[in-house]
Amino acid sequence: MISLQKNTAKIGPDKDTPPGNPSEDFGKIVPLLLQKGYLTDKQVGYAYRVRSKLETPSSLLGVIKELQYVTDEQIKETLRENFGAVSMESLLVELGYISEADLETCLDIQKKEKPKKKLGEILIGHNFISERTLVEVLSLQLGFPVVDPEFIEIDEKLVSRGRVELYATQGFFPICREDQGVMVAFADPTDSRDMEIAKKLFGNDIIVAIASKNAIIRGIKRIQPDAKTSLSVGMDGSPVVELVDSIILAAIEEDASDIHIEPMHDRARVRFREDGVLVHHKDFPLEIIPSLTSRIKIMCEADIAEKRRHQGGRILFKHKSGELDLRVSFYVTIHGEKIVLRLLNRQNQLFDLKDIGMSRRMLERFKEDAVDRPSGVIIITGPTGSGKTTTVYSCINYLNDPQVSIITAEEPVEYIIPGVPSVLSIPRSTSPLTRHYATLCARIRTSW
Repeated sequence: MISLQKNTAKIGPDKDTPPGNPSEDFGKIVPLLLQKGYLTDKQVGYAYRVRSKLETPSSLLGVIKELQYVTDEQIKETLRENFGAVSMESLLVELGYISEADLETCLDIQKKEKPKKKLGEILIGHNFISERTLVEVLSLQLGFPVVDPEFIEIDEKLVSRGRVELYATQGFFPICREDQGVMVAFADPTDSRDMEIAKKLFGNDIIVAIASKNAIIRGIKRIQPDAKTSLSVGMDGSPVVELVDSIILAAIEEDASDIHIEPMHDRARVRFREDGVLVHHKDFPLEIIPSLTSRIKIMCEADIAEKRRHQGGRILFKHKSGELDLRVSFYVTIHGEKIVLRLLNRQNQLFDLKDIGMSRRMLERFKEDAVDRPSGVIIITGPTGSGKTTTVYSCINYLNDPQVSIITAEEPVEYIIPGVPSVLSIPRSTSPLTRHYATLCARIRTSW
C-alpha cells in the first residue's frame, strides 16, 4: 500500500495545506487512487485545501469527486482490485453514504443495545442507510458479486437440500451449480456461522455472492410461495434521514411554524401549524416511529435510549435558502413518543416599531407608557404566529442607540441586531419555566 508520509511530504510544503494527521484526513481510498495513478499529488493537495474551507463537512474523496478528478467507475475498479483493504465503516463515510457523526452514533448504539447487533443491522434498523446500499458497500469491500434470487435462474434441486425456514433464519440461499462449486448468496458473507452451515449443505467449494435479506426471502417465496418467512418491507426503501429532511423541507415550503409528529394507534400522523391552525400533512406506517424518533434525537443530541420521560433539544437545519433553528420537544404518550418541532428562521430583517400594525394613537401610548420607561417589565403574549417575537425585537431595535447598553439572553437567537450582544447562557438543565422567565426578564432594556 502507498505510504501516506511519502505522498503528504510532497503536499505538505504548501502553506495553504491544513495541518493535522494526514492518515486521518486522507481516509483509505484516496491513497489507493494515488497508487493506481487515477490521482496526482497536486490534485489531492488542491482538494485538501478546498475541503478545509467548506462550511459543511465532507470527506476528501467527496471533494475529489465534486472536482471531477475521478469517476465512480474508477473508484469501484480500484476497490475491486484492493478488496478487503478498506473497512465497511471507512467505505460508508468516504463514499458519502453516512457522516462521521452518524457512524459514531451507530457505534454508541451498538455498545448500548442488548443483545449486541452487527453494525450493518443498526445502520439499516435505524434507517441511516438502505439495505441495498449496505449490499453494494459489502460487495465493494469484499469483492463478491451482488445477485438477486428473485430474478435469476435458481437450481431447485440445490434448494431442496435444506429447509427454507433455515435459509430465511440464517440469511443465505443457494443459487446454482458452477464449475468451481455452488454459488450461494449471503446476506452477511462475514458471518462464520452462516458459512459453516452452508458448507455442510453444499460442500466446501462455495462461490460466495451477496444479496439483501429481503431479496433472499423473496427468492424463497418464489420457489415456495407458502413458506413461512418474515419479510420486512420499508416505506419506500429510502433511509429515514431523507424522510426527516423531507418533512422539515415541506414545512419550510408551507411556511409552517410547527411540526407535530404523533404516534396514533394505527399510524404515525404528521401535521403542520400554518397561520396558527394545525393542518394535516401526511400519514406514515406506525413502524417508522422508532427510527424516526431516533433520527430526530440524534439531530438534536437528545438521549436516544431514554423513552420514559420528556426531553427537549435544538437542531440547526441548513438548507438551500439558509439556516433554520428548530426547538424540539419529545412527549411520552401511550402509543409512543410525540415530537413537536418549532421552526424559527434566523432572520436579519427587523421591522420598525411603527410598521408592526399598531394604530398611531396606540403606538404612541405604547412607546410612552412602556418602551420609553427607564425601568419595568413588558410582557408580550399571544398565540403561535401572532407576532410576539417580531414585537419584542422591534422594541429592542427602537431602543438600540449608542448611548444605551442592551443585552439579550435568548436561546436560540432569532434576529441579529447590530450593536446588541445576545447571551447564550441559560443552562438546559434548568426547568422550561425557569428558562422562559430568564429569557423574558433578560429582554428588558437595561441602561446606565
